[in-house]
Amino acid sequence: MKKVLNLFLASVAAAVVVYCVLSMVYGAASFSAHREILAGKDIQLENIEKLESINSELKDLWENLLYDRDTIAVHARELGYGYEGDRIIRVVEREAVKKIHISAGDIVSVSEPVFLPDWVIKICALFTWVLVFAVLLTFAWLRR
Repeated sequence: MKKVLNLFLASVAAAVVVYCVLSMVYGAASFSAHREILAGKDIQLENIEKLESINSELKDLWENLLYDRDTIAVHARELGYGYEGDRIIRVVEREAVKKIHISAGDIVSVSEPVFLPDWVIKICALFTWVLVFAVLLTFAWLRR
């Protein structure tokens, strides 16, 4: 009876080791999932830098539109406005003023990390327990 208990405990220990190793390597909080999350973090940080650059450009443009009368006049003429009494000559197929293209940035999405669900890892550990227990029990029976 004591021998069967030792075999049972050895198979439980093997199942626990398999569960721990699979959880550390392929689980939800595993090394591979952590690596994928860090890669997504780098992508997000690069996007934040781009957004900060766009924000700086827009802030400069906004300040120019607040305080510089010449900039306001240029943008007003682009929109079709002018001063009273202005004579405007329009050259066809040629743009005199560069159109301003304002970008609000790109949407960056990071994929969810891929990992084994916990129930799959538990089933693997259960199969390991059954297999190790059966093999140890078979060897103990053959030794008799």
